[in-house]
Amino acid sequence: MNWDIVQPNLEKRGFATRRFATAADARAALIEEIGENKKIGLGGSMSVVSLDIEGELKEKGCIFYNHSACAPENIRQELINAQFADYYLASSSAVSQDGVLYNIDGRGNRVTAMLWGSSKLILVIGKNKIVPKGEDGFERIRREACPPNCRRLNRNTGCALTGKCTDCAPSAGRICNAFVTIEHPAGRSTELWLVDEDMGY
Repeated sequence: MNWDIVQPNLEKRGFATRRFATAADARAALIEEIGENKKIGLGGSMSVVSLDIEGELKEKGCIFYNHSACAPENIRQELINAQFADYYLASSSAVSQDGVLYNIDGRGNRVTAMLWGSSKLILVIGKNKIVPKGEDGFERIRREACPPNCRRLNRNTGCALTGKCTDCAPSAGRICNAFVTIEHPAGRSTELWLVDEDMGY
């Protein structure tokens, strides 16, 4: 499955798209796009983390807001700063063949920033996120994204232990509390950067 069918359907829905052959191409374009002295919010995306842009952009005077890397007492303000930075970088957990974005979130900060904020939103999405016609995007996320993410975060969830969704309790540290589909851009500057390689979960 590649973007040849999905990209036109995304554009019919009003999403702006850019296409890249490799993650390295997307990385170079992102560094050029952001430039110098910008504030950048991060949504906890492993696709974005894999681009390894933080060090190079910090040398250009950029500031990153990353709640995963700050003290617990500063997380709330970090989340607010991220949402209203110059750029917000994330991915989408699944994209259906007809151009709908599917996302699951634990605390809601990522999906909130994807829906509303003053920053320019760029979603970097690998071809492994494409959901074939007839498959539910949330099923792909439960199967492919939640188990490795819970293991990465050391959560005591059923999917972390078994690889399958057990609809666990919040006390287990579940990360699938908010389920959001985006069928059209939600009134903010949004670009989908589509990569012809697998990226993230």
